[in-house]
Amino acid sequence: LTVFNRLKERKPYWGYSVREVVLKENQYDAMWNKNTYSKVRNPFELSSETRKREWYESYDVAKILVTTNVEDPTDGATFFHSADYSQERFVTHDVPGAVFLKRIGDLLFYNK
Repeated sequence: LTVFNRLKERKPYWGYSVREVVLKENQYDAMWNKNTYSKVRNPFELSSETRKREWYESYDVAKILVTTNVEDPTDGATFFHSADYSQERFVTHDVPGAVFLKRIGDLLFYNK
């Protein structure tokens, strides 16, 4: 939901469409990480049937998020990281001044 929260902020450096926000350089690690880049840019090329089903399921979830009013469990977060990453480093180096909002499972959510 951080993608939608960023869209609501209407800031040019994030973009004005889901595609722009998701593909913004260095924002969503899966889109830029050298280990996942090729898998997410063309997920159906050379994918197993199981992987293709997983992608279709993720599209179904995205469709629900786009077409319905879903409660935001992140409290409006525009940033997140995994719990195994240093909170101190995140708020001082990665997103200086980010304010911690909450933890959901292994993800920590922030706003700025």
